[in-house]
Amino acid sequence: MRPFPFSRLLVAGSEDHPGVLSYAAMLATCAVDSTVAFADARTTVPELFETARESRSDLILARRPRSAVLIRHLLCLAPCPVLLVPDGAAASVTRPLVR
Repeated sequence: MRPFPFSRLLVAGSEDHPGVLSYAAMLATCAVDSTVAFADARTTVPELFETARESRSDLILARRPRSAVLIRHLLCLAPCPVLLVPDGAAASVTRPLVR
């Protein structure tokens, strides 16, 4: 079995979305030696990407935005993979959608 590929997580906007924290906790337990960094909910997308680069993040976890343009921006321009957590979602990765 392959080891979990994401050990450096960047959690964005978890203050107002407990589901993101649930996912972060679950994913952090999947990695052998995980580190978790947090970005403020008021962080802009360019600042989020810069934080991801500086912390050498393997995965960004964020609440799923309502705007389709912002979703496209996050998924296509991020420096690492992005996991968007929908409102009310239980912490599970049984069927991930990967681009």
